[in-house]
Amino acid sequence: MSDKLYIGVDVSKGWIDVATHGKSSPQHPPRRLPNTDAAIADWLDGLPTERIGLICYEPTGGYERCLAHGLRVRGLPSRRIHPNAVVAFRKAP
Repeated sequence: MSDKLYIGVDVSKGWIDVATHGKSSPQHPPRRLPNTDAAIADWLDGLPTERIGLICYEPTGGYERCLAHGLRVRGLPSRRIHPNAVVAFRKAP
């Protein structure tokens, strides 16, 4: 079984909500962070980078810029995903 962590981030103007899925995800409960460079940097710097499988987030009218920048600077595997894809995934059997 893979020990990779897969992280979904819901972005809004004032905060980001983070949920982690993976073998040890109970060590990483869902959390809400301020949508600021400093808060996102602290969170990203605390992640076990060698265990990150993928971090996904939706483009949200530019509010994702702090997150995207932090991911890019650290070279973490990430993808912007279209909101319609998330809805379709939720509805899939």
